[in-house]
Amino acid sequence: MFWISFGMRKKTTALRKYFHFQIVVLTLMYIWIYLSSIGMPPFLCPKVNYPWIKLGTTKEQHTRLLVWLNLPEFFVDSSRSLHILEFFQIFFLVMQQNSWRMKHLLKDYGGDNAVLIGSRLDEVTVATNPTENFVIIRHKNSLHKIKIFIFEYFSWLTLVIVFWTGTTQISLYCLGYLVGFFYMIFKQQKVIMGSVRVLIRTWYFMILYSTFVIFAKNVMQLGPCVFRDDLNCHAREVFIMFCSYSERYKYATDDDSCGFTNSSSGLGWDITCFIFLMIQLRIFSSYEFLHVREDMITSVNIAHLGYEMYNNLIESDAKQRVSEESACIEEIKHTMSRLKASNAGLYVATKPGHYDVIRGDNSSMFSELNPVSAESKSEDKPESEKASDVLESGKGQEGPNVRFSSFSSQDPTTVGTDSHRDHLKRLLALRAAEIENGEDPTDDPDLDSSSAESTPTPHEDSKAKVICLKIYTILKSIFLSLLGCLSGIMKWVALKLNLWCYKYRNILRKLEIQKAIISREAAGAAPDADARERLMQSDVDNASDGSLPDPSKGPPPGASLHHFEELEGFDQTKHPVVQFINALWFFYIIKGDLICYILIIANLTMTASLLSMVLPLAVFFWATFASPRPTKKFWTFVMLYLELVICIRFVFQFNFFYWNDHTDPSIAHERKTNPYWFPYFIGIDKWKNWMVMDLLQLFTVVFHVNVIKQMGLWEVRGFSDNAIEEVLRKTMCDQPSEQQMLAEADETGSMKPGSALDIQRNPFSQLTREHNDLPLIGRIILKMKLTASLTKREGITPSFSQRAIHTLMLPVMFYWEVLHQRITLVTDVYVYMVTVDIINTIIVVFGFGAFGEYANVKTDVMKNMLANRVPTGFLMLLLFQFFMIFLDRALYLKKNLAGRLYFHIVLMCFVHGWLFFLLPGTNGSPFFVNRIAQTWYSLKCIYFLLSAYQIRVGYPLIVNINFITKHHSLKGLIAFKIYKAIPFIPELGSIMNWMFTTTTLDLTHWMCLWTIEHSIFEIKCWRTMAKKAPVPRGRIFPQKNKYIVGGILVTFAISVCWFPLLSMNIILNIVGIPNNPTGMDIQVGMDTFEQLMTAVTDNASITEYTEEDYNKVIAQYPDDARARKFLNEFDSTQLTDINMITESQSLWTISPPQKMLLIDRLSQIPITTPLQIYFRWNVKRSDPRDGGIQYATGETSAYFTQENMDSMKVIVQASIAGTGLKDPGNKNIITFGSQTQATTLEIADMMPKFLHLTATSAAVIPVDLGLPAIELKALSLSLKGHLSTTDEVESMWWELAGAKGENMMVCYSDKVSPKMLQPIVDYGVVGLYLGVVLVVGNIFRNLYAGLFRKIQLGQLQQVEKLHQLLNDISLVRELGEMNLEEDLFGKLVYAYRSPETLLKFTKKNL
Repeated sequence: MFWISFGMRKKTTALRKYFHFQIVVLTLMYIWIYLSSIGMPPFLCPKVNYPWIKLGTTKEQHTRLLVWLNLPEFFVDSSRSLHILEFFQIFFLVMQQNSWRMKHLLKDYGGDNAVLIGSRLDEVTVATNPTENFVIIRHKNSLHKIKIFIFEYFSWLTLVIVFWTGTTQISLYCLGYLVGFFYMIFKQQKVIMGSVRVLIRTWYFMILYSTFVIFAKNVMQLGPCVFRDDLNCHAREVFIMFCSYSERYKYATDDDSCGFTNSSSGLGWDITCFIFLMIQLRIFSSYEFLHVREDMITSVNIAHLGYEMYNNLIESDAKQRVSEESACIEEIKHTMSRLKASNAGLYVATKPGHYDVIRGDNSSMFSELNPVSAESKSEDKPESEKASDVLESGKGQEGPNVRFSSFSSQDPTTVGTDSHRDHLKRLLALRAAEIENGEDPTDDPDLDSSSAESTPTPHEDSKAKVICLKIYTILKSIFLSLLGCLSGIMKWVALKLNLWCYKYRNILRKLEIQKAIISREAAGAAPDADARERLMQSDVDNASDGSLPDPSKGPPPGASLHHFEELEGFDQTKHPVVQFINALWFFYIIKGDLICYILIIANLTMTASLLSMVLPLAVFFWATFASPRPTKKFWTFVMLYLELVICIRFVFQFNFFYWNDHTDPSIAHERKTNPYWFPYFIGIDKWKNWMVMDLLQLFTVVFHVNVIKQMGLWEVRGFSDNAIEEVLRKTMCDQPSEQQMLAEADETGSMKPGSALDIQRNPFSQLTREHNDLPLIGRIILKMKLTASLTKREGITPSFSQRAIHTLMLPVMFYWEVLHQRITLVTDVYVYMVTVDIINTIIVVFGFGAFGEYANVKTDVMKNMLANRVPTGFLMLLLFQFFMIFLDRALYLKKNLAGRLYFHIVLMCFVHGWLFFLLPGTNGSPFFVNRIAQTWYSLKCIYFLLSAYQIRVGYPLIVNINFITKHHSLKGLIAFKIYKAIPFIPELGSIMNWMFTTTTLDLTHWMCLWTIEHSIFEIKCWRTMAKKAPVPRGRIFPQKNKYIVGGILVTFAISVCWFPLLSMNIILNIVGIPNNPTGMDIQVGMDTFEQLMTAVTDNASITEYTEEDYNKVIAQYPDDARARKFLNEFDSTQLTDINMITESQSLWTISPPQKMLLIDRLSQIPITTPLQIYFRWNVKRSDPRDGGIQYATGETSAYFTQENMDSMKVIVQASIAGTGLKDPGNKNIITFGSQTQATTLEIADMMPKFLHLTATSAAVIPVDLGLPAIELKALSLSLKGHLSTTDEVESMWWELAGAKGENMMVCYSDKVSPKMLQPIVDYGVVGLYLGVVLVVGNIFRNLYAGLFRKIQLGQLQQVEKLHQLLNDISLVRELGEMNLEEDLFGKLVYAYRSPETLLKFTKKNL
């Protein structure tokens, strides 16, 4: 290793001398290794001992020491594999020496390695570089792209290996790798752009350190390999003292008391790092790398151009915004003038009230319906359309990039003129629509025809071959379809990404072209001024193939800015995969800050520690509010903090910290049970791959910093302090109202200098207000800003108190500037925010258990609802979600940015405090293992990013109150119908709109206006679809469409009519499952006396029928239709035999007085009050509703006859006397009675032989098929007793008398539905008819029954004027013209009151 590291910095002449010395040394070592392997001659062994025979204190230590030193010994075998390695090492050195000797003899050939060691690279210029400049080449082939990766990006891969080597093993040596990594991360650009000799020397130091680490690790293996038992585990870990080949030293692989393994030394990663460092050094020492270095230097030199272009684009957008707002003001002013003029003479003589205006019947409100000239119509039509367009643009979802309308794009920058940009957007949108519709112009149109022609003609004698060919053709077509679908998806995604980022790509393109011009000029091939200008103008023409123009050839023919068709997709001629990868790559480059935010938030979600919480809070409180982008301070803070976190976590990965001991049971228990365990809480716990997320974050941030450095956005802030001061002072003035803006505009529509509108539209205009007119907080901030500027200008050192106050006021000043700056374009993202809130609400509903006391227990929402249980935590979470949505809507409607900011900050603090500090203590589970809470937090972070963006750009003037009614299409109509079908939500939203909107209408009139808007929206959707598919006169309705539509409706109606019967039949007979009994218990009792017996039968005594048994049962009734009909309703799986237990499980413990009373009752002659006996059974089976246990009960009863009473009297008297028949097998068991009288009690028709377990009832019905063979059987009981040694009765119990098999019941079990279909079965056939058929039928009938009533309002000819009138009402309301709002609403009411006026107002202009 030392020879390699040493030789890399030497020339060939010096290396020849060192190689001579190395060959001699290696040869002597090889001879020694060979002699040590042979050992001492055999005749000297008995007489001479080796001098090192006494090394080591023990025999094992002596043996290991000899192995380490490779010394011969009588009983130790040396490793002979080392001879082969040493031989090849000497062999290659000799071969290299011979090569140099031949070069020395042939002096005219060969050369030296001066280039490889970088000794002459500082003298090479762009013109003298002998290699091709592959960086600026126009048409790059695969080799050029590989070179770009190797010479430009391989250093990043090398740094990843250095970082990974420094973090996979924890030791003092790894700190050196981390120091080198941090140094190169921060100084890489500076070192690379500096002297090549310094760069190579810096990299050489890293190689030397890697060599030192490898050497030190190998030398220090003497301790763990020979003296392992004498070393401390912590010392071994700190100095990474591990034995890599423990088996050579007679150690077992798992016999390390410290728990280290052979791979713990990390030598593999050290060697890998050394190899990558060597490769990177060779890259730095090459001529090709000089091109990358010059490209980087050029990028830094022209970075100011990127800064200028970026700020010029922002300035052009600001100017465009001012011009568009001026045009919007002009249109609004004309609309207002028209509306005022049309309503000026309505109420001249009287002063009507509010309701007089609304309910007025002045026909002059519809003066535009009077006949007018064609010229006046042509003049009025554009104004009305403009007013409608103004309002529609203001109500856009993403539209309003200006405060009044949405004429410009959402992206804050642009390249080229506005018309070119709009043309490009239209082309990209058209291209995306073609791909969505499956039309790809780049696809081969003859693909299907060629595949069809390639299908061979089938032959009669080869049917199998034809079938195989058909299958192959089908599979091929399916594969090609899937491939085409995947290709279309990739193209569509690439188009969307390019549409988002094409402006920034054009900035990068301009910078690349400028670098190409500079490089070509430096190389001596400089074009003239005209050619250079043409080159800069033709940059966009070459964007489609990703190439650079060649200045030497001049611009391509027809190159001009109007050729935006070539920009369609940016890489149209390339493969879809290449287009997709390029689009993703440029998205990653351009939106690198967003990628950094995502990784920072993901790291907090995965670790949930204090160390990982700082950066997300910095993102939410600082970066997302910075305009137009985060500053240098933020990214520097992020990089330094990530390095600090890596160092802290690295230090705490050592095992000598007690919490890293995974073998300690107390520590393991603490890890599992304590969510606030401080290593988890702080983020210093030890776990595998702890460095992955930190590495991803750091590399992403550094890469993004390099990108913004190349664009010139690193050193200089977006705007100067003076500009910010102007904006700050301007915006601290009282914001003028829109009415004041309109009033200050002159009759021609231009803005007066110094007016409120001019002040708000021009951020850098001078103030016209006095200092005393500012708010208190504004005066304080302005004074502090002016004081700081003055002290800085005059060089005065502020006092400590001034610096402290200024520091404390920095957040207030920062957020004040955020609230009052209007440098960025206004955008409305409320729809996305409310969508995220709705998704989070769904997560709370179905996963609320993760936010409660038991996060690891699965909670079933439906089960709780069915049980009428509403947990308090669940209710509080839902109320919290609802409150956030409600407050969001209120702030949005009021356009209150300050309230939005306060709510944003409070909500962020609450969410982070609740999820990371309170919730773990509530449910006892750390946040990083709570997947549902992690998902909720991730979506909430998206909400925070959108909320911060909304605060930064501001609200539009006309907010989107009804965003659901924006698009007049089939999709919009379906979405609107779904929205209206949600209970209470549309009404609640409308009431909220009324609450937080300034209007003169009361709630009744507001809801009336709301219903009219919805009606007009539906009509306009239908009219829009009718325009897209016009139907000529006299055309017969297509029969195919009639069959499709009518067939669907007929099928639906028939299905609903027969749904109850079909569903019950299918659920219970086809998909139903048998619900056979799993157990049964019987009870026999007599009046109010002690229960006679209780017997329980378990599953072991229940036998299911086979198909053969079932056929035997049917064969018993060949001629009985009633029995066969009943049996045919079942199959073999629904029949079971229950063999009842005959012995009672309870003793008959009747008291003596009760026995005497029983005897008295049994002695009645004649019988006046007969005794009643009952036989009760309980069949156990599973409950189909929830899978629990269900009991089906049944009972039979009968009165004692005289014979029964006599038998019972004999048995009871015998039990008192203790007489009866003893059991022959057991003399202690007696059956009470006598030999001459009855010993059993037999009651006829008591015990059923067949039971029917119905699916819809919990009762068990005895089956009586009407045949004597299967009617109820007699119940036979006998009283048993147990005698003591003195023949005294100790206990008594009853038994069922009869032979084996006689006490058996057959159960017929109805099928039950699966659990998921059980709610349908619970309704029953009648319930389904009442709840489904009648309700759906009524709805179906009402769809068509009342159509004639809707003709007047539903079949309006043209609703554009009504739609315009609704827009005018919203427009004047937003501008504060309340009188006009009343007049226009009264006009709308009058139109609906007068059918004649409504017909004229909606008449189509032919």
